[in-house]
Amino acid sequence: MRPQHNGVGIACTVGAFSAFSCADALVKWLSADYTVIQLVFLEMAVAAPGLLAYAVGVSGLRGLKPRYPALAFLRSALLTGCTLSVLWAISMIPLAEVYSILFAAPILVTVLAGPLLGESVGGRRWLAVGLGFVGILIIL
Repeated sequence: MRPQHNGVGIACTVGAFSAFSCADALVKWLSADYTVIQLVFLEMAVAAPGLLAYAVGVSGLRGLKPRYPALAFLRSALLTGCTLSVLWAISMIPLAEVYSILFAAPILVTVLAGPLLGESVGGRRWLAVGLGFVGILIIL
């Protein structure tokens, strides 16, 4: 990315995190009256038309057919489970705690990179993981 586009990237990042935060606050508010299943359905119903239009615009209708249907189904099932889990957590515990748990995901990925993927994690990255974990503990 060229330096003159850094402002656009920063604005997109701030906008995306603002939208995620507002959506999570809305889920927290709506969870008093609706079940988590209903909220997941609503979230997917709102997101699906835009994602479908984008996918068709980028690759046409042929791009909607997965090369590996079984893996696409597995990914969809895992994404659904993840969404259910996150929205259930948002409905049950304070948002700050949910976010601190979600922020632990990159730490978990780094810890599992060696045993599962055979990746080597250097000392500076382990230091960053340790500092990130301390940050999560501070939030909690």
